Amino acid sequence: MKLLYKMLLGFGILALIAILLPASELKAQEVEGAHKIKWIRVGTLQNWFSNCGSEVEYGRRGRACCEELDQTDQMYWDALFELQDRKCSQGFWVGCTNFADQNSGETYSHKVVSAGNRFADMINVTMNEKFVMKGKFAHPQVFVDDIPATDNDLNDVVDVVDENLKADRQIEMVLHTPIGVTVKKKIYGFSQQYHDNYFIFDYVLTNTGIVDLNGTVIERTLNGVAFHLEERYAPGYNAFRGGWSVSGNMSWGSNTVHQVIGKNPNLGDFKYRGYYAWYQPHSSAPAFEDDWGAPDYNSPRILGAPAFIGGLTIHADTSPTDQTDDLWQPFGSTPIDSDNRMTSNIDQYNSGVMTEKYQNMTAGHPDQTNAEIVGDQFGDTGTSASNGWDICQNYGPYTLAPGDSIHIVVAEGVAGLNRQKSYEVGSNWFYDNSPFEMPDGSTTNDRNEYKRAWVWT
Repeated sequence: MKLLYKMLLGFGILALIAILLPASELKAQEVEGAHKIKWIRVGTLQNWFSNCGSEVEYGRRGRACCEELDQTDQMYWDALFELQDRKCSQGFWVGCTNFADQNSGETYSHKVVSAGNRFADMINVTMNEKFVMKGKFAHPQVFVDDIPATDNDLNDVVDVVDENLKADRQIEMVLHTPIGVTVKKKIYGFSQQYHDNYFIFDYVLTNTGIVDLNGTVIERTLNGVAFHLEERYAPGYNAFRGGWSVSGNMSWGSNTVHQVIGKNPNLGDFKYRGYYAWYQPHSSAPAFEDDWGAPDYNSPRILGAPAFIGGLTIHADTSPTDQTDDLWQPFGSTPIDSDNRMTSNIDQYNSGVMTEKYQNMTAGHPDQTNAEIVGDQFGDTGTSASNGWDICQNYGPYTLAPGDSIHIVVAEGVAGLNRQKSYEVGSNWFYDNSPFEMPDGSTTNDRNEYKRAWVWT
């Protein structure tokens, strides 16, 4: 007990954090197998990443221990401050058609292997061979009375220091799947002030034929290969955890709204293909316009949702023999109800669920985006989903002969009002300090017009 007491004196709050939040030793029951995580913590955007290929809901510490704390537990921005989580989970799926399964003996019209959104299986589905973090530099050493006093001793563990890296942190992993697609994934994070609020994800999907960690190879051509990324965002989590949210279900993104851009490269205004998401006013708020930015209705403080989160496609091969960027990829963006069984069922032998997943992966872009459907309605009641929608990006379909590869690069980031501006806008709105200065330098006496305009900058 005396030793523990001395350690706590030396570590202070950081020791408590380190005890509660160890980086890779906690085992979440949501991931079956030898689950490990690594953090990228060098910028204003920080996140943990899993060796199963995606960051599933409660994947860091598990629902059993941390249900009240961890449902939204990803994409922390601005990470210098507490309660800045903005994402619940990610889904990572790879599918193909007419697959003769070597394990079940059945031929599936649609075979889909999945990690996330809620569960992952590293023993049979996304089987990890490699998981390493490289760094351009090691994290700084911090000591108090000669005792280490930084939680980065546990949460910024660099396996290899390479001063020639382009990024400040680079996570590399290799995953094998039972359809014979091997996924090489790299994640890049930066500390430079103009580049520290996004991550770059580099995927190479190769038909190696390797179907297990024993190296068993089954050579065959894979038809209709589709690749799926799915995100569940909750940008109003700060208001929920801070105690001033108008409804608890905003903590898992019930009122999150998404916009998809760049679906048609032939249009004159095409620049890039991507998506972004935000906190849409919640139906429990006093009025629709009041709730932009998730303000506290009882005291002057920061806004609970001053930021937007989103991503874009940087590159997607046209085909295995044509590495030029296919501007028509991602092929689809059909969202999924966050409570749909596809988000939690990862059974690689359930033909019904796999067909549903594959149909989403190849459905193309819907006629209207989620944002266009919601319009100026409350985010949680403006559509048929009672607990929100997951945004999806779908690539393919491709034909992969043995040895063929597809290279896809995407980015994901967060930006919004800085802390000082968020407090200024929230306080001015609360006290109704009119006239208000708008972002363009004009003035208004409408406090809601003022707050909405600044949030949308």
